[in-house]
Amino acid sequence: MTGDGGLLEANESDHTAWVFGKMLIGLAMMIGLPIVVVQGANHVRQGLASHQWPMVEGTVIRATTEQVQRRRQLPHHRVKVQYSYNVEGKNHSGDQMVGDEVTTLESLAPVLQQYPPGGKLPVYYDPAKPDYSLLQRGGNWFWSLVGAVLFGILALLGAVTAWQNAMLLKSRVESPKRSSSRKKRTSGVKKKRRPIQPVDVDEDE
Repeated sequence: MTGDGGLLEANESDHTAWVFGKMLIGLAMMIGLPIVVVQGANHVRQGLASHQWPMVEGTVIRATTEQVQRRRQLPHHRVKVQYSYNVEGKNHSGDQMVGDEVTTLESLAPVLQQYPPGGKLPVYYDPAKPDYSLLQRGGNWFWSLVGAVLFGILALLGAVTAWQNAMLLKSRVESPKRSSSRKKRTSGVKKKRRPIQPVDVDEDE
């Protein structure tokens, strides 16, 4: 149950406060990460189902650049397109990241030119939820699947971490009680004193 294999693994040498902290971290992972897994699973389902979604013509509202993440201390950017579309007389809007991630904003100029304000573009929408739409059938369902699997594994590790550290805390709480009960049992038993044997002393003649 205990060892030195990982930072969050239960370890007998850890301070009790740190053991308690690791248990809380494990609980947070166990409770919070499944929410991300469910969201990822929904993206996968919607991405696969979008191959059957109907298409309407949408209108570009604006296209801007956004920093999406940092890799090796270099900022990465993508183009974000905001658009509107109409389904059965009701107006809807959406936004999607398009194009590849790049490190220089100049590289996004050709992508921005493809989405001028007022320009037309195909929009694929969920007939059950017309508010949800994609600019490309399938979306990024593969990476959503990868993310869901990874976060699922982390959630499982969180559950194991919480259980291991909870068991370690339990053993530390119960250990003083067991020691105290042993002392009480020991103090209740009177030790028998051995009789003093007489010592023969030889007298010199």
